[in-house]
Amino acid sequence: MAHYLKIIFFCLLGGTTMMACANDVVMDPTQPPAGINAPSTGVVPSNASPVQIIMVRGKHCSAMVRGKMVEVGDRIEEGRILRITDHDLWVKADGQMNTMKLYPNVSKRFVVAPITSSHHHSDW
Repeated sequence: MAHYLKIIFFCLLGGTTMMACANDVVMDPTQPPAGINAPSTGVVPSNASPVQIIMVRGKHCSAMVRGKMVEVGDRIEEGRILRITDHDLWVKADGQMNTMKLYPNVSKRFVVAPITSSHHHSDW
């Protein structure tokens, strides 16, 4: 009889554990984050760049600024575009040159790796 009570006890314990696990929400890692498809509030963060995309095809560069495709020589709110690189636009207005970055909050730094020799001169 004690043997049957143990079996019943473990079956009940296992059943409640499985029900508790079934109530847990399992996130699908291939799906976009929650809220990504939520309706827009129309509010743009103050630090957001008007530069949305920069396309480089060989020596030809173009960019999307506030939903409009532009090239060197085009005029936008900030002035006339003089140069487009892979990460910013150079704009001239009122005699001043300014840059508009694609990612204004990212600073690009180059790291130089130390040179190591795979040959040991003492082995020669």
